[in-house]
Amino acid sequence: MRRIFILLSLILALFLTACKNEEKFEFKEVSIDLYVGEEVLIPYEGLELEFVSSNDSVEIIGSKIRAKGIGVSIITPKDEKYKNKQLVVNVIPVFKFNFEELNVTVGSKVVVDYFLLDGYTLEITTTNNYITYENGVITGITPGESKLSAKVTKDNYIYVTSINVIINSNIVVLEEIVITGINNVKIGETIKLSYTLIPNTYEKVNWSSSDESVISVNSFGYVTAHKVGVATITASVGDISKTHEITVIDSADINYVDLYYVNDLHGAIERENNSLGLAYIANFIDKRREENPNTLLLAGGDMLQGQAMSNYYYGTSTLTIMELMGFDAMAIGNHEFDWGLKKVTDKFDKVNGIVSFPLLGINVREKATNQIPENILPYVMIEKPDVKIGVIGVIGEYLESSIAYNMVKDYEFINPRNLIKDAARTLRENGADFVIVVIHDDNDSLNDDLSMFSGKERIDAIFTAHSHMLTATTVNGVPVIQSRHNGEYVGHIRLHKYGSHIVENINYHEDLNTPNLEVQQQIEIYKAETDPIFNKVIIKNRNMTTDREELSSWIARLMRNKTGADIGFHNYGGTRTYINANENITLKKLYQIWPFDNVVKTVKLKGAWVKLLMDNTSLVYDTDVVIEDDKEYLVATNDYVFDHEGNQYIFNQGTQHTNTELLLRDLAEEELTRQSEIYDYFDPNNPFIITYFYKEDYIFVYL
Repeated sequence: MRRIFILLSLILALFLTACKNEEKFEFKEVSIDLYVGEEVLIPYEGLELEFVSSNDSVEIIGSKIRAKGIGVSIITPKDEKYKNKQLVVNVIPVFKFNFEELNVTVGSKVVVDYFLLDGYTLEITTTNNYITYENGVITGITPGESKLSAKVTKDNYIYVTSINVIINSNIVVLEEIVITGINNVKIGETIKLSYTLIPNTYEKVNWSSSDESVISVNSFGYVTAHKVGVATITASVGDISKTHEITVIDSADINYVDLYYVNDLHGAIERENNSLGLAYIANFIDKRREENPNTLLLAGGDMLQGQAMSNYYYGTSTLTIMELMGFDAMAIGNHEFDWGLKKVTDKFDKVNGIVSFPLLGINVREKATNQIPENILPYVMIEKPDVKIGVIGVIGEYLESSIAYNMVKDYEFINPRNLIKDAARTLRENGADFVIVVIHDDNDSLNDDLSMFSGKERIDAIFTAHSHMLTATTVNGVPVIQSRHNGEYVGHIRLHKYGSHIVENINYHEDLNTPNLEVQQQIEIYKAETDPIFNKVIIKNRNMTTDREELSSWIARLMRNKTGADIGFHNYGGTRTYINANENITLKKLYQIWPFDNVVKTVKLKGAWVKLLMDNTSLVYDTDVVIEDDKEYLVATNDYVFDHEGNQYIFNQGTQHTNTELLLRDLAEEELTRQSEIYDYFDPNNPFIITYFYKEDYIFVYL
């Protein structure tokens, strides 16, 4: 009996010790240093807990930390009980230039000093021929600015950074004077001509006019028009000069406004395929403004989401270029919600934003307040030299269904008709000569209704979008236009104060063959930063086209394969383009195919519900099992399909609703990268390399 008592006592002691140990948790270190891309186990002892990071510098994968970006992050347990336990993670680069900017004179050499972690491969290049780089030394060649770009690689890891290099000349000699300014002025008008000295010698510029009775010019380049005629203005420095011809017109000669328009740009910044390119459109618009100062440039929404160079900066690159181009207003589109509305609207903030033109959406409402969201305006009055134009922005009242549910659930788009009437009346009472409406929608019924407004409520022109159609017509005498997508056309409506109008879409003009140098320079800056990331070839396509339907089926099969699901679904509209025969597949191409940041979600559903999804003609699916009504199946799809209002009832019938947090485009990149190691080319019928990972390998979020 005594032995039994002793044994029970030992068991109880061990149990109490174990229970006590179960409550113990400590980080083994106060802080650790990680290089970008490095992955380590979280140093802790005691309870197995889940962890969270204070920012995006690190990514937590189960019990591991992966360093993603330079900075300091605080790791804490999710469990509130242990929130006082912290691990400081300092993420440092694997490479770093030992200076932020470098100055060099023409003909001189400077040693490039840097830090590089052992085991990594370094490639240093220059962005132009103003300098050369060889064996760790740069040489100044031409005065100006350049960039020294470093690309660090190891296995699949890539890190890119750059620094500015200023190349100075010992002796600066003026080569050219460039004059900028409008070519038409009205009697009595005074304007300023700007100039650029190339290179900048900081010398004084002398101004003169060929006919002071027509146009006079002062020593600062301000010209004043006196009578109808033509005069040549000359800017000179010593023997170097430049002329600029100006025509003086009577005020009554300009009785119209020119409205130029781009809709559904989808981040198509560069000139490629059928896209005209924003630098070239900018030059075209500059010339039109010189011809007519009463010129507006408008955007019809869906301007940011869709191409790698825009998505990489969450639209900042596109908006920065639009600001340089002098856009006057932009209507909001459904894809402006894709990253979360605030991420876009903050860029239009009057104090801290990056653009000066307004974002318009008269019928967008926050459900909680029934107010227009912050940094969105219902309309704007734009004043040009001879005319006032009221611009009203609208989004289609049923386009909530075109947006991922989680991104639009707090907003609604109400019927705009009466709102437009009231706004038009207000604008005219405040002096508007014309009132136009920019609608991110293609709704014939709405166009008909607006065209019938009369009196102070009348609408002079309607700009549409969303359907990517090419339209230039009139409805009940009111011009209506839409200009395709991706900047393939520039829309143009000329409204006369008296007489007929012009309605046209333009994709060929001699001024579309030359880029605006300031805009092109900004694009080159973005290209220098992103080309090493987006233009690296992952794998080549097969020697025949892989169409959208094949790619949609392939991505559905990839989702199924990655999650171990029985069936995968993808919406056909979520695959935006195809791959040409023998085309190199890059990350840039993957952004074009799957531009939206969709993640994979899974749910367990009975077969009868799965069959309803299979009957949905907007969806593509992949499965290798026969679906039976009463059996339960694991279903994988993207979050747009999962959260779509039309599908919610079906998915709500399931169990284990799971957000895998796996980005669809990242899955495609990972799979194609692995295929490139085995296959000579991509074929949608290639067996997958990525295989099913159990949920324990991921931090799935149960909804």
